[in-house]
Amino acid sequence: MPKMHKIKQIINSASFMAILNLAGRFFLIHLRSRVTEYFGRRWIIKFYFSQILIIFFCLILFSFDRFLKYFFFYSNFSFHSGWLNLEIFKNSGIAFGFQLNSFLMYFLISLILLGLFFFLIKSYIKKNAIIIFALILIIFGAFSNLIDRFLYGNVIDFIEFLFFPVFNLADLMIVSGIGIIIIMQSIKRK
Repeated sequence: MPKMHKIKQIINSASFMAILNLAGRFFLIHLRSRVTEYFGRRWIIKFYFSQILIIFFCLILFSFDRFLKYFFFYSNFSFHSGWLNLEIFKNSGIAFGFQLNSFLMYFLISLILLGLFFFLIKSYIKKNAIIIFALILIIFGAFSNLIDRFLYGNVIDFIEFLFFPVFNLADLMIVSGIGIIIIMQSIKRK
């Protein structure tokens, strides 16, 4: 427990938030200069407006997921019907409950997120808004599940349909983003 308490303190500290803020500003300033270099200023305004809407939508989904996880973790709420069950399930594994050791799991998650950020920057340069939307969905979903691992030691799942594994809204964001990328790649090949 003391280790988890220190992690919570680091995440909630003002200096950690300031570092994230500076990193985000640097990324946006660098991205804006690169995109302006490749394209004109008029396109930039339209592109940024669409990206602001995409990020706002993904932030709403991310916030709703965080709220639901907090709600299910700290309440004893459960709902059961014939086809839908809503109750807390703590998933200590990765996708579909597959177990890995802790170090390997964090290493793989970090490597995947790094690859996604690289692919996101590449998509920004290519101005592919649909792929950017899909990647942002995946990144926000993965980040929400990563926060769960740091705060609770496992991922909080709470939605169970018949014949499906238990999942959460972040998992749905990840799967939707992957689905969009697969559809766009199959359309591109035709």
